[in-house]
Amino acid sequence: MGLGATKAGLEGIKLDGYINRTTRTAAHIYIDGCMLCWVKDVETFDTPDVAKAYPIFIEYSYGAEVRDSYFHFGQVNQSDRNYGIGIFGPNSDLKIENNIYRENRHSTSQEGGGSGNVFLYNYIDDDWTNDLTYLGSARTNHGAHPYMTLWEGNVISHLLADNIWGTSSHQVLFRNWLWGDETGNFTGYDSTHPDYGFAALEISTQQHYYSAVGNVLGNPNLHTTWSNANLFSANCSWNPTRSQPTVYGLGCLGGYGGTYDAAVRSTTILHGNYDYKTNGVAFWDGGANHALKNSMYYTSKPAFFGNCNWPAFGPDLNPMTRTLPAKARYDGNPVCDSSLSAPTNLRIIRQ
Repeated sequence: MGLGATKAGLEGIKLDGYINRTTRTAAHIYIDGCMLCWVKDVETFDTPDVAKAYPIFIEYSYGAEVRDSYFHFGQVNQSDRNYGIGIFGPNSDLKIENNIYRENRHSTSQEGGGSGNVFLYNYIDDDWTNDLTYLGSARTNHGAHPYMTLWEGNVISHLLADNIWGTSSHQVLFRNWLWGDETGNFTGYDSTHPDYGFAALEISTQQHYYSAVGNVLGNPNLHTTWSNANLFSANCSWNPTRSQPTVYGLGCLGGYGGTYDAAVRSTTILHGNYDYKTNGVAFWDGGANHALKNSMYYTSKPAFFGNCNWPAFGPDLNPMTRTLPAKARYDGNPVCDSSLSAPTNLRIIRQ
Protein backbone atom coordinates (compact mmCIF):
# COMPACT_ATOMS: atom_id res chain seq x y z
CA MET A 1 0.00 0.00 0.00
CA GLY A 2 2.06 2.82 -1.39
CA LEU A 3 2.51 6.55 -1.29
CA GLY A 4 -0.72 8.47 -1.68
CA ALA A 5 -3.03 5.47 -1.32
CA THR A 6 -6.29 5.95 0.60
CA LYS A 7 -8.65 3.38 2.08
CA ALA A 8 -6.74 0.36 0.76
CA GLY A 9 -6.72 -2.92 2.67
CA LEU A 10 -5.44 -6.48 2.82
CA GLU A 11 -7.57 -9.27 4.30
CA GLY A 12 -7.76 -13.04 4.67
CA ILE A 13 -4.32 -14.19 3.50
CA LYS A 14 -1.27 -16.09 4.81
CA LEU A 15 2.18 -14.85 3.79
CA ASP A 16 4.98 -17.41 4.20
CA GLY A 17 8.48 -15.95 4.04
CA TYR A 18 10.16 -19.30 3.40
CA ILE A 19 9.15 -19.40 -0.23
CA ASN A 20 11.32 -16.42 -1.27
CA ARG A 21 13.63 -16.37 1.72
CA THR A 22 16.79 -15.72 -0.32
CA THR A 23 15.44 -12.99 -2.59
CA ARG A 24 13.00 -10.89 -0.63
CA THR A 25 14.39 -7.59 0.74
CA ALA A 26 11.22 -6.00 2.10
CA ALA A 27 8.54 -6.57 4.72
CA HIS A 28 5.66 -9.00 4.22
CA ILE A 29 3.33 -5.99 4.29
CA TYR A 30 4.61 -2.46 3.59
CA ILE A 31 2.37 0.55 4.27
CA ASP A 32 3.95 3.83 3.17
CA GLY A 33 2.23 7.21 3.04
CA CYS A 34 -1.20 5.61 3.26
CA MET A 35 -4.30 7.17 4.80
CA LEU A 36 -7.03 5.06 6.42
CA CYS A 37 -5.56 1.77 5.20
CA TRP A 38 -6.00 -1.55 6.98
CA VAL A 39 -4.79 -5.13 7.51
CA LYS A 40 -7.29 -7.69 8.84
CA ASP A 41 -7.27 -11.48 9.33
CA VAL A 42 -3.74 -11.92 7.98
CA GLU A 43 -1.07 -14.42 9.05
CA THR A 44 2.64 -13.96 8.45
CA PHE A 45 5.15 -16.73 9.10
CA ASP A 46 8.88 -17.46 8.70
CA THR A 47 9.98 -13.84 8.23
CA PRO A 48 13.19 -13.75 6.11
CA ASP A 49 16.71 -13.07 7.37
CA VAL A 50 16.79 -9.57 5.89
CA ALA A 51 16.97 -6.19 7.63
CA LYS A 52 13.57 -4.46 7.85
CA ALA A 53 11.81 -7.53 6.44
CA TYR A 54 9.27 -7.40 9.25
CA PRO A 55 5.75 -8.85 9.18
CA ILE A 56 4.45 -5.25 8.89
CA PHE A 57 6.40 -2.07 8.23
CA ILE A 58 4.46 1.21 8.44
CA GLU A 59 5.83 4.68 7.77
CA TYR A 60 4.44 8.17 7.13
CA SER A 61 0.85 6.99 7.40
CA TYR A 62 -2.33 8.17 9.10
CA GLY A 63 -5.27 6.28 10.52
CA ALA A 64 -4.08 2.76 9.57
CA GLU A 65 -5.59 -0.22 11.38
CA VAL A 66 -4.01 -3.67 11.93
CA ARG A 67 -6.37 -6.15 13.56
CA ASP A 68 -7.45 -9.76 14.10
CA SER A 69 -4.18 -11.13 12.71
CA TYR A 70 -1.35 -13.50 13.65
CA PHE A 71 2.32 -12.55 13.23
CA HIS A 72 4.77 -15.23 14.27
CA PHE A 73 8.19 -16.84 13.80
CA GLY A 74 11.21 -15.61 11.90
CA GLN A 75 14.12 -17.45 10.34
CA VAL A 76 16.40 -15.48 12.66
CA ASN A 77 15.75 -12.95 15.43
CA GLN A 78 18.98 -10.99 15.35
CA SER A 79 19.21 -7.19 15.15
CA ASP A 80 16.68 -5.53 12.84
CA ARG A 81 14.99 -8.82 11.93
CA ASN A 82 11.45 -10.03 12.55
CA TYR A 83 10.01 -7.13 14.53
CA GLY A 84 6.29 -7.95 14.69
CA ILE A 85 5.35 -4.45 13.61
CA GLY A 86 7.78 -1.64 12.83
CA ILE A 87 6.34 1.87 12.94
CA PHE A 88 8.78 4.36 11.43
CA GLY A 89 8.63 8.12 11.07
CA PRO A 90 5.79 10.51 11.95
CA ASN A 91 2.79 8.16 11.81
CA SER A 92 -0.36 9.14 13.66
CA ASP A 93 -3.64 7.61 14.82
CA LEU A 94 -2.63 4.01 14.10
CA LYS A 95 -4.77 1.31 15.72
CA ILE A 96 -3.18 -2.08 16.45
CA GLU A 97 -5.87 -4.33 17.93
CA ASN A 98 -6.74 -7.96 18.74
CA ASN A 99 -3.62 -9.47 17.17
CA ILE A 100 -1.41 -12.38 18.19
CA TYR A 101 2.35 -11.72 18.23
CA ARG A 102 4.65 -14.65 19.00
CA GLU A 103 8.31 -15.49 18.49
CA ASN A 104 9.31 -12.06 17.23
CA ARG A 105 12.46 -10.18 18.24
CA HIS A 106 10.47 -7.14 19.34
CA SER A 107 6.77 -7.70 18.70
CA THR A 108 6.13 -3.96 18.74
CA SER A 109 8.52 -1.14 17.87
CA GLN A 110 7.90 2.56 17.29
CA GLU A 111 11.00 4.03 15.67
CA GLY A 112 10.12 7.63 15.08
CA GLY A 113 8.14 10.60 16.26
CA GLY A 114 4.66 9.18 15.85
CA SER A 115 1.83 10.24 18.12
CA GLY A 116 -1.70 9.24 18.98
CA ASN A 117 -1.24 5.52 18.25
CA VAL A 118 -3.06 2.79 20.21
CA PHE A 119 -2.17 -0.84 20.95
CA LEU A 120 -5.34 -2.55 22.17
CA TYR A 121 -6.05 -6.10 23.40
CA ASN A 122 -3.11 -7.87 21.70
CA TYR A 123 -1.53 -11.12 22.92
CA ILE A 124 2.29 -10.79 22.85
CA ASP A 125 4.38 -13.75 24.04
CA ASP A 126 7.58 -15.76 23.57
CA ASP A 127 9.74 -13.02 22.05
CA TRP A 128 13.38 -14.05 21.71
CA THR A 129 16.61 -12.65 20.34
CA ASN A 130 19.88 -14.12 19.11
CA ASP A 131 21.01 -13.77 22.74
CA LEU A 132 19.04 -16.61 24.29
CA THR A 133 20.16 -15.63 27.81
CA TYR A 134 17.81 -12.60 27.64
CA LEU A 135 14.04 -12.55 27.90
CA GLY A 136 12.96 -10.88 24.65
CA SER A 137 10.67 -7.88 24.77
CA ALA A 138 8.08 -5.79 23.03
CA ARG A 139 9.15 -2.14 22.84
CA THR A 140 7.12 1.01 23.38
CA ASN A 141 9.81 2.75 21.33
CA HIS A 142 13.04 1.94 19.54
CA GLY A 143 13.95 5.41 18.27
CA ALA A 144 13.16 9.04 19.05
CA HIS A 145 10.51 10.29 19.88
CA PRO A 146 7.14 8.47 19.93
CA TYR A 147 4.71 9.97 22.41
CA MET A 148 1.04 10.01 23.41
CA THR A 149 0.64 6.28 22.77
CA LEU A 150 -2.03 4.22 24.55
CA TRP A 151 -1.38 0.60 25.52
CA GLU A 152 -4.63 -0.92 26.79
CA GLY A 153 -5.82 -4.42 27.64
CA ASN A 154 -2.82 -6.28 26.22
CA VAL A 155 -1.08 -9.41 27.47
CA ILE A 156 2.65 -8.63 27.11
CA SER A 157 5.29 -11.05 28.33
CA HIS A 158 7.98 -8.36 28.72
CA LEU A 159 7.48 -4.66 27.95
CA LEU A 160 10.39 -2.25 27.65
CA ALA A 161 10.74 1.46 26.88
CA ASP A 162 14.32 1.43 25.66
CA ASN A 163 16.94 4.16 25.23
CA ILE A 164 18.92 2.61 22.39
CA TRP A 165 18.11 5.17 19.67
CA GLY A 166 16.63 8.02 21.70
CA THR A 167 13.84 9.21 23.91
CA SER A 168 10.08 8.77 24.28
CA SER A 169 7.45 10.25 26.56
CA HIS A 170 3.78 10.61 27.54
CA GLN A 171 2.76 7.00 26.96
CA VAL A 172 -0.11 5.45 28.93
CA LEU A 173 -0.28 1.81 30.04
CA PHE A 174 -3.83 1.00 31.15
CA ARG A 175 -5.34 -2.32 32.27
CA ASN A 176 -2.66 -4.53 30.70
CA TRP A 177 -1.37 -7.82 32.09
CA LEU A 178 2.42 -7.49 32.02
CA TRP A 179 3.85 -10.91 32.82
CA GLY A 180 7.59 -10.35 33.27
CA ASP A 181 7.93 -13.90 31.96
CA GLU A 182 6.97 -15.89 28.89
CA THR A 183 5.34 -19.19 28.08
CA GLY A 184 8.56 -20.62 26.67
CA ASN A 185 7.10 -22.72 23.88
CA PHE A 186 9.92 -22.22 21.39
CA THR A 187 13.22 -23.84 20.44
CA GLY A 188 16.00 -22.66 22.72
CA TYR A 189 13.90 -22.12 25.84
CA ASP A 190 14.94 -24.43 28.66
CA SER A 191 15.34 -24.48 32.42
CA THR A 192 18.20 -21.96 32.35
CA HIS A 193 17.72 -19.86 29.20
CA PRO A 194 16.79 -17.09 29.33
CA ASP A 195 17.96 -16.09 32.80
CA TYR A 196 17.63 -12.31 32.86
CA GLY A 197 15.18 -9.73 31.61
CA PHE A 198 12.39 -11.04 33.88
CA ALA A 199 10.83 -7.63 34.56
CA ALA A 200 7.15 -6.82 34.29
CA LEU A 201 7.66 -3.19 33.31
CA GLU A 202 10.93 -1.57 32.28
CA ILE A 203 11.19 2.15 31.54
CA SER A 204 14.78 2.97 30.69
CA THR A 205 16.82 6.08 31.25
CA GLN A 206 15.64 9.20 29.35
CA GLN A 207 12.10 7.84 28.90
CA HIS A 208 9.92 10.28 30.83
CA TYR A 209 6.28 11.09 31.68
CA TYR A 210 4.90 7.57 31.38
CA SER A 211 1.70 6.58 33.20
CA ALA A 212 1.01 3.02 34.34
CA VAL A 213 -2.53 2.75 35.69
CA GLY A 214 -4.63 -0.27 36.65
CA ASN A 215 -2.28 -2.93 35.28
CA VAL A 216 -1.56 -6.40 36.67
CA LEU A 217 2.19 -7.01 37.00
CA GLY A 218 3.69 -10.50 37.09
CA ASN A 219 2.38 -13.97 36.38
CA PRO A 220 2.50 -16.51 39.22
CA ASN A 221 1.73 -19.45 36.92
CA LEU A 222 4.87 -19.52 34.78
CA HIS A 223 8.56 -19.81 35.75
CA THR A 224 9.31 -17.07 38.26
CA THR A 225 8.81 -16.71 42.01
CA TRP A 226 7.20 -13.31 42.44
CA SER A 227 7.30 -13.45 46.22
CA ASN A 228 11.08 -13.23 45.80
CA ALA A 229 10.89 -10.30 43.38
CA ASN A 230 12.44 -6.86 43.63
CA LEU A 231 9.57 -4.35 43.69
CA PHE A 232 11.53 -1.21 42.80
CA SER A 233 15.03 0.09 43.44
CA ALA A 234 16.18 3.70 43.11
CA ASN A 235 19.46 2.51 41.61
CA CYS A 236 20.67 0.25 38.82
CA SER A 237 21.97 -2.64 40.89
CA TRP A 238 18.94 -4.86 40.28
CA ASN A 239 19.23 -7.83 37.93
CA PRO A 240 15.86 -9.26 36.84
CA THR A 241 16.60 -12.99 36.83
CA ARG A 242 14.28 -15.93 36.68
CA SER A 243 14.79 -16.61 40.39
CA GLN A 244 14.44 -12.92 41.38
CA PRO A 245 12.32 -10.98 38.88
CA THR A 246 11.64 -7.25 39.03
CA VAL A 247 8.24 -5.57 39.11
CA TYR A 248 9.26 -2.00 38.20
CA GLY A 249 12.62 -1.58 36.48
CA LEU A 250 12.87 2.19 36.13
CA GLY A 251 15.63 4.61 35.17
CA CYS A 252 18.38 2.29 33.98
CA LEU A 253 19.60 0.83 30.71
CA GLY A 254 17.28 -1.69 29.10
CA GLY A 255 17.94 -4.99 30.80
CA TYR A 256 19.37 -3.20 33.90
CA GLY A 257 22.71 -1.47 34.55
CA GLY A 258 24.09 1.96 33.75
CA THR A 259 23.66 5.24 35.61
CA TYR A 260 20.36 5.74 37.42
CA ASP A 261 18.06 8.41 35.94
CA ALA A 262 15.91 9.61 38.86
CA ALA A 263 13.73 11.67 36.51
CA VAL A 264 12.18 8.47 35.14
CA ARG A 265 10.56 7.65 38.50
CA SER A 266 9.74 11.27 39.38
CA THR A 267 7.90 11.83 36.08
CA THR A 268 6.19 8.41 35.94
CA ILE A 269 2.72 7.93 37.42
CA LEU A 270 2.27 4.51 39.02
CA HIS A 271 -1.35 4.28 40.09
CA GLY A 272 -3.41 1.26 41.03
CA ASN A 273 -1.18 -1.47 39.56
CA TYR A 274 -1.55 -4.86 41.27
CA ASP A 275 1.71 -6.79 41.63
CA TYR A 276 2.41 -10.35 42.76
CA LYS A 277 5.33 -9.27 44.95
CA THR A 278 3.21 -7.36 47.47
CA ASN A 279 -0.03 -9.12 46.45
CA GLY A 280 -1.57 -5.70 46.38
CA VAL A 281 -1.15 -2.20 45.00
CA ALA A 282 2.18 -0.64 45.98
CA PHE A 283 1.73 2.86 44.52
CA TRP A 284 -1.16 5.29 44.24
CA ASP A 285 0.65 8.25 42.65
CA GLY A 286 -1.49 11.20 41.72
CA GLY A 287 -4.27 11.07 44.28
CA ALA A 288 -6.57 9.01 46.44
CA ASN A 289 -9.28 8.34 43.84
CA HIS A 290 -9.04 4.58 43.28
CA ALA A 291 -11.88 4.29 40.75
CA LEU A 292 -10.73 3.05 37.34
CA LYS A 293 -12.53 3.55 34.05
CA ASN A 294 -13.33 0.47 32.03
CA SER A 295 -11.36 1.86 29.12
CA MET A 296 -9.46 4.92 27.98
CA TYR A 297 -10.56 4.22 24.39
CA TYR A 298 -14.01 2.59 24.33
CA THR A 299 -17.26 3.76 25.87
CA SER A 300 -18.67 0.20 25.89
CA LYS A 301 -17.55 -3.39 25.40
CA PRO A 302 -16.07 -3.92 21.91
CA ALA A 303 -17.91 -6.49 19.80
CA PHE A 304 -14.94 -8.83 19.34
CA PHE A 305 -15.00 -9.66 23.07
CA GLY A 306 -18.11 -11.69 22.31
CA ASN A 307 -19.04 -13.73 25.40
CA CYS A 308 -15.92 -12.77 27.33
CA ASN A 309 -15.92 -10.34 30.23
CA TRP A 310 -14.68 -6.81 29.62
CA PRO A 311 -12.46 -5.24 30.80
CA ALA A 312 -10.07 -8.16 30.93
CA PHE A 313 -7.52 -7.03 33.51
CA GLY A 314 -7.33 -4.83 36.58
CA PRO A 315 -6.98 -4.76 40.38
CA ASP A 316 -10.69 -3.93 40.73
CA LEU A 317 -11.87 -7.12 38.99
CA ASN A 318 -12.62 -10.58 40.36
CA PRO A 319 -10.68 -12.41 39.09
CA MET A 320 -8.13 -9.74 38.21
CA THR A 321 -7.05 -11.54 35.03
CA ARG A 322 -9.75 -12.72 32.67
CA THR A 323 -9.82 -14.16 29.17
CA LEU A 324 -8.31 -12.06 26.39
CA PRO A 325 -9.94 -12.90 23.02
CA ALA A 326 -6.62 -12.91 21.14
CA LYS A 327 -5.08 -15.40 23.56
CA ALA A 328 -8.21 -17.56 23.54
CA ARG A 329 -7.98 -17.59 19.75
CA TYR A 330 -4.35 -18.73 19.90
CA ASP A 331 -5.20 -21.41 22.48
CA GLY A 332 -8.04 -22.71 20.30
CA ASN A 333 -10.50 -21.84 23.03
CA PRO A 334 -13.91 -20.74 21.67
CA VAL A 335 -14.95 -19.15 24.98
CA CYS A 336 -15.09 -15.63 23.53
CA ASP A 337 -16.96 -16.57 20.36
CA SER A 338 -20.40 -15.06 20.05
CA SER A 339 -23.10 -16.85 18.07
CA LEU A 340 -23.23 -15.90 14.41
CA SER A 341 -26.50 -15.23 12.63
CA ALA A 342 -27.15 -16.59 9.18
CA PRO A 343 -26.80 -14.00 6.39
CA THR A 344 -29.99 -12.37 5.13
CA ASN A 345 -31.08 -10.51 2.00
CA LEU A 346 -28.70 -12.46 -0.25
CA ARG A 347 -28.93 -11.83 -3.96
CA ILE A 348 -27.80 -14.00 -6.87
CA ILE A 349 -26.36 -11.95 -9.72
CA ARG A 350 -26.22 -13.72 -13.09
CA GLN A 351 -23.75 -12.58 -15.72
